[in-house]
Amino acid sequence: MTEATPIEPGKDLTLPDEPLETIEESPSALSRVGSFTASCAINLVLPFINGLMLGFGELLAHEVCWRKSIFPPTNRGYQIYPERRKFL
Repeated sequence: MTEATPIEPGKDLTLPDEPLETIEESPSALSRVGSFTASCAINLVLPFINGLMLGFGELLAHEVCWRKSIFPPTNRGYQIYPERRKFL
């Protein structure tokens, strides 16, 4: 049996050059299913929310332009047919 040598105060400890062996555990099936579900939720839900925001933004911009008369009323994009669909 070898005796441990005392460490001098103020001397830095260095790590060995060779990495320590670590045992890596493979992820469980439940963990993989949860990761897959989270990935699908992000990739399916976020584009849907993005589309909603774009659609509502376009509707809001159109309504503001209509009420403030920003564009001329002769613009065909602002004509409503039949006339009974108008609320005002």
